[in-house]
Amino acid sequence: DETMQDGTFGSLLHRIMELHYNDTKNTKLDDICLQAYRDICHHSYDAHGYDIIAFESAKTMARNIIRYDETQRAPFTVAANEHKFNSTYKGLTLYGIIDRIDNDKSETGSTLVIDYKTSGSNEEYDIMRMFDSAESKTIDLETMQILFYCYALKDKHKHLKAQLYKVYSIAKDNTLKPAIDYSEIASEFEPLLEQTLDRLIESLHNPSMFRQHAANPDNCKYCPFGNLCATKKVTEK
Repeated sequence: DETMQDGTFGSLLHRIMELHYNDTKNTKLDDICLQAYRDICHHSYDAHGYDIIAFESAKTMARNIIRYDETQRAPFTVAANEHKFNSTYKGLTLYGIIDRIDNDKSETGSTLVIDYKTSGSNEEYDIMRMFDSAESKTIDLETMQILFYCYALKDKHKHLKAQLYKVYSIAKDNTLKPAIDYSEIASEFEPLLEQTLDRLIESLHNPSMFRQHAANPDNCKYCPFGNLCATKKVTEK
């Protein structure tokens, strides 16, 4: 099956942006997109049907992001693309891949953590609600994710900001919501996150953990322990 899947589309856009900002030869965007397609889809671009639409859409989104960076963000330097990090909390390994990290060259000198998002939602974030299990199906996981990245990087960077790059907002009017200054929300976010991590650590030492069903199976979609627990067995029936 050579039709591009939904998850592959997001990976294609990420790869295009990574190649663009790692490029040192002024490679044309069209050529970068073709290389990204080969990297993600593992075959040369000979698209048909949905692939044509997905490929051209990803290219347009990438062009819009680059335009936004040039007109709304400059001056800045890209410090890292697809940055893998490891940190620990009470013996628990915290791991992730950050889409992009920029160094702001203005007077503020902040470090901007960027996460590309192709979703259309654009709601205001509510930190307390992020950790409310009763709201598990409507939690703003996108904002929680990028704030978690800031938490993991806080010991290495003094002034962190978090920015969700909502590609549809950029395409609409070349604007985004203001970046979140992590120092302004850390005192509220970190205790709630650490309480959640404490519960996770406790549950990992509980033999019955993998025999329980998750309240929202969608939260387990990408869990690497899916083959061990009851939730996957229930959702596969």
